[in-house]
Amino acid sequence: MVLISPNVLNFFTFADISPLVRLITNPTDESLPPRSVMAFGIFDGVHRGHQILIRHLNQLAKERASESLLITFWPHPRLFLQKAPADFQLLSSLEEKLRLLENAGTQNLMVIPFTKQFASLTADQFIQNILVHQIKPQLILAGEDVRFGADASGNRALLSAAGQHHGWELHLLNSQMLGNERISSSRIRKSLLAGDLDSANYLLGYPYQIEGKVGPGKQIGRSIGFPTANIDCCLEHKLVPADGVYAVQTTLGDQILPGMLNIGVRPTLPGQSSRTIEVHLFDVDQDLYGETLRISFIKRLRDEMKFSGLEALRQQLEQDRLNAIRALAFR
Repeated sequence: MVLISPNVLNFFTFADISPLVRLITNPTDESLPPRSVMAFGIFDGVHRGHQILIRHLNQLAKERASESLLITFWPHPRLFLQKAPADFQLLSSLEEKLRLLENAGTQNLMVIPFTKQFASLTADQFIQNILVHQIKPQLILAGEDVRFGADASGNRALLSAAGQHHGWELHLLNSQMLGNERISSSRIRKSLLAGDLDSANYLLGYPYQIEGKVGPGKQIGRSIGFPTANIDCCLEHKLVPADGVYAVQTTLGDQILPGMLNIGVRPTLPGQSSRTIEVHLFDVDQDLYGETLRISFIKRLRDEMKFSGLEALRQQLEQDRLNAIRALAFR
């Protein structure tokens, strides 16, 4: 069950939500799970660390004959508060996050609109208004570095003290590590932008995805035997991986189609300077204009390169196709 707080629908349409999700726009005492086991956070990308938290949360709920409840916020607070760099990008849109959280096994999800009013809540007001008067949890699962309230003044000590007064337990979950670094959305963003797709996908626990509609192209790929679909991507602040050639799987309706994709400025073509995203789907010869494609990045094959002409480019694309087929065969 997914609970959507009032007014969050301003940020997306009903069609954006999976038909498998139960949408409740006005949480009440009757719609919220009683005495839930809960956690809250941004969950951008719903990476391996988030997935472990959700599994642990569900187990704690099962042990207490209760249900788990996850609270997240939209839009991302760093964007809303303008505390992020100008080039700050997200791993997941709201629609993607809902889908990923559902896939990760979330039992109940409440999305709170991150508005000016909500951002102004002090840590004590967050505890009183959200936790005490609305959620009434029996247990809160939090990370070691949990922060909440205006100026991020709330911390685990405050949550623990409030729990002793209001009747909830506080359980802490250690940060999930890979090597000497914590698994985090920031670390995954850096990997994707640096072209380290293998690390990013491992940290995510699934292949990174983008989604967009097929727009008009110049048909140059078709002239050399590699027709491509130009992807109009993406939603504002959605991260697009580093320039280069990738082996991908593309979802079109209920089909999953293998292919390869190029991100970059197509330096071999004269007069080309704008960044494009083009996907070539293997053994597919149909007009995809206007279709929405969801693209999963499986393997980064190489950097974008400039060739002496279209024939040299065609020969390289033949090799890229073989390399992509090999990479996809091991999926």
